[in-house]
Amino acid sequence: MALAAARTDCVPCIGHGGCGSGLYHSILERIMKITFPEGPIAYDADQLAVTFPALADSGQVQCAITAEALEDHYGAVSAREADLRKAFFEHRPLIESAASRLIQETGGASITLHSGYLRMYGEH
Repeated sequence: MALAAARTDCVPCIGHGGCGSGLYHSILERIMKITFPEGPIAYDADQLAVTFPALADSGQVQCAITAEALEDHYGAVSAREADLRKAFFEHRPLIESAASRLIQETGGASITLHSGYLRMYGEH
């Protein structure tokens, strides 16, 4: 029995939201369309975070970035709401890029960006 040549456009479907079948699926089948509407951001005083919306394959995803992450990576001078909002708006494209990657990794689940995640992926 001859083995089929490996397809370079396919990956095994395991982990990180894969179907777990062990089958190979096209990489394009696994890439979500993620966008960030201009909708309002909010300050979550209980979580010390800024929240913002995203759409992943047309489904709503709630995103957040912690005050610590905004201070450590995006220049927020304190955890005060005004300072966090300022840092968020000044670095929104970078924050949305990191959020997009994490949304993809979690299969479209709601996400919170922490300083450790940003440090691991060099986002700043």
